[in-house]
Amino acid sequence: MKSRLALSFLLIFVALMAQSPAHAAPGPIRGPFLPFVTHEFTGASSGWVTLLADSFETENVAWDFTDQNGATGGDYRPTRRTCSPRTGLHSVWLVGGGADGSLLPCGADYPNNADSWMIYGPFSLADATAAQVNWRFWFNNADGGGVFDGGDQFCYLSSNDHTKWRGHCLSVPTAGWSSLTYDFRDAIGSTYNFWGEPQVWLAFRFVSDASVTNAFGAYVDDVVISKCITGGCPSLAIPAAQTSTSQTSVILSGPP
Repeated sequence: MKSRLALSFLLIFVALMAQSPAHAAPGPIRGPFLPFVTHEFTGASSGWVTLLADSFETENVAWDFTDQNGATGGDYRPTRRTCSPRTGLHSVWLVGGGADGSLLPCGADYPNNADSWMIYGPFSLADATAAQVNWRFWFNNADGGGVFDGGDQFCYLSSNDHTKWRGHCLSVPTAGWSSLTYDFRDAIGSTYNFWGEPQVWLAFRFVSDASVTNAFGAYVDDVVISKCITGGCPSLAIPAAQTSTSQTSVILSGPP
C-alpha cells in the first residue's frame, strides 16, 4: 500500500514538472533600484585630479583680490562682474573692483598705475608628477589710435612662499577671448618647478604704467588647475595656447 502511494505521488510530480517550461523567464527584481548618476569629469581615473574649476558664477573665498600699489592711482582690484563673461554670467575684471574700480561702468578705460592681483591658494602639489593650469583671458592694452603700450601687462605667476613669484608677463593684446596653459615650472630657464611642493599659490596680475590706457585692460574666466598623481598621465584635452603674443619671463620679490 505504501509503495503504491509513493508511486502515485512520484507520477503526479513528474506530470507537474513536464508542464513547466525548461527555461522560465526570470521574475522582476525586487528591492531598491539606484539610478545611474554621472559626475563632472575630474580626470582622476586617468591619474589627473582637478584642484579647481572656477567659472566665477559664485564667490570663491579662496581667491584673494588685491590692489598692490597702495594709494597710488586709486583703489582698483579684481572682482566678479557681468561686463564680459566668456561663459555663464560672470568673469573677473582685473580692475573692476575696489573703492574706485567698482565705480567703473562696463567697457570703461582701465586706470593708469594699476597693480591688481588675483591670487588662489595655497593648494598642494606634494604628490604631483605633473601639474597645469588652463584659463581663458581677454587682454587689451593699446589705445584707440592703435598705439602699442608695452608698459601695460597681464601676468601669470606662481609661488611656494607667497613672497617670491615666478612666471610670465604678456604685453600684446588679444583679439577677444584667448587661452593659455601653464605647467607650474619656472619660467626662468625651466630650472625650477613647483611639482612636489606642499604649498603653491597661483596669481594673475594686471599692471599699467602712467601713460596710454584703453578699454577694460584684462578679464579672466574658466580657470582649471589639475595635477597628475601617477607616474604617467595621458595628456589632458586643453585649450590651444595663444601664440600671437609676446611673453617676458619675470621673477618678482616682495609680498603681493
